[in-house]
Amino acid sequence: MRLLVAVLATAVLGAALAVVGVSAAGASVASGAAGTSGNPLVTIRAIDRAGKPVAVTASLQSLVIAGGVDDTLTSAHPTRVPPGTYNIAAWVWEPGKTAATLVDREVKITANVTVTFDARPGRLIRFTVNDSTVTQDYVAAEPFAPDGYDAFDGSRATPAGATYAVPGALPPGYYLYLEAAMIRPHDDLSPVEYRLVRLIKGTIPTDLTFASDRAELASDDVTLKAVDPGAVGGVGFAALAPGASYDLPSGVVGQWATPPFSVEFYFTPGYQWQACVFYGPQGCDIDDLNNLPVFGVHHYAQTFGSAVFGPSPQVGAVVSGNQLQVGTDGGGLLVDPTQELDTSYGLPVSAEQTWLYEGKKLLARGSGDVSATISAAPHWYTMRIQASRGAGATLSRSVALYYNFRTQAGHDSPDAFWPRVIPSGLSERNAARSGTRTTVPIWFSDLGGDIVAHGVKAWVSVNGGATWRALRVSGSGYRWTVVVANPAKAGYVSLRVQGTDSAGDTVAVTTVDAYAVS
Repeated sequence: MRLLVAVLATAVLGAALAVVGVSAAGASVASGAAGTSGNPLVTIRAIDRAGKPVAVTASLQSLVIAGGVDDTLTSAHPTRVPPGTYNIAAWVWEPGKTAATLVDREVKITANVTVTFDARPGRLIRFTVNDSTVTQDYVAAEPFAPDGYDAFDGSRATPAGATYAVPGALPPGYYLYLEAAMIRPHDDLSPVEYRLVRLIKGTIPTDLTFASDRAELASDDVTLKAVDPGAVGGVGFAALAPGASYDLPSGVVGQWATPPFSVEFYFTPGYQWQACVFYGPQGCDIDDLNNLPVFGVHHYAQTFGSAVFGPSPQVGAVVSGNQLQVGTDGGGLLVDPTQELDTSYGLPVSAEQTWLYEGKKLLARGSGDVSATISAAPHWYTMRIQASRGAGATLSRSVALYYNFRTQAGHDSPDAFWPRVIPSGLSERNAARSGTRTTVPIWFSDLGGDIVAHGVKAWVSVNGGATWRALRVSGSGYRWTVVVANPAKAGYVSLRVQGTDSAGDTVAVTTVDAYAVS
């Protein structure tokens, strides 16, 4: 099934607006005298593709950002705006929402003005690929200024096969971002999906058909592993402009179903494609990461949802003046260790408790982040977090964190360096075969990357954490390894890992039912 998360301004672009009093293709502007009681009045009207007048809403934004206007206009009544030069954009919908056209161009306002948006000159936006099994099922279009505004705030959907744009000039500094998704139309889970984009500057062309050759696209074999039996999961992608100082108005588009499942994605090359993964009701976070690869015309493979789920490096301590806050700080407690740990909320938790100590003295306790006043003298503090996933959870049923660190008021925040624990050879259901031995690589990472650790210890439990047995740890520096003898019967393996950094700070993570045995 389709996954559409944070879809931005799905639409079609329309005709140019010229200087006040001059008509442009797809739009006309009629000027009048300035109002006597203040700023000029702007009246908007629209004509649909059949030539009939329709109600319309428009977005008006100053081309000069400093102190500029970002306003919404409606055909229900005129609106006063300060004199100036603007980008104005309006959706023109057909009756029954069967098609949509957006008019977006520059307009100079010095007096009362009526702007009429005419959808009739619109040209169909169409993406194609040389794969007869797929059809276009999603189209998005958004005009935006890299140093200014996107044309619209919020999400809008337009018909995948009836989205139009009127050719003409874009305002100075504006781009038109176009993207489409193509899938096999009659499959609940399409085994193939194309994500295609175009970035247009200057003028919207008269030909809005964009053909792609599959052999010239980046391909990515994406697998989403299972976590809980019967629970749904999803994976989608958003495009990022490599090396750019601005964000593309790209939505997260992909698929969701009951994992495990695999989809072969094809992407327009030359962009970074940030993944968004979720399980159950949990959302996902999209960050602009500098270390994402720029996809070329190559074949890639990515697997998401790998055990052992653990804390993001965002989880830890923050010092602000004489206040010390500990907790998740927006990070996830159970995220996929194979991915960038600061970009996913991971598995949802239903219960969470946090404790903060100075030595053995309890300073604060709560159900989320907690804080306390600390002194200017350095002291040792300890954060403990206990969280569980609640009814229906099987993998990573609960997690316990321990972080012992030294800090003081006015000091830089310490960097938590949680272990990444990734058992080798697990199945797509995150399971090892009963009676086998599983090698478990371990390393430690903070937000800056991998770190050198020492004093690394590990323990295993095969009875849900009731009893624990120490494991032999081998390795040094950045990489460590343990080997687990899996039980002879089906069940789960729980793991506890501890390590210390060069500053003497210590972390420990206990994950109950870290991976399955079948």
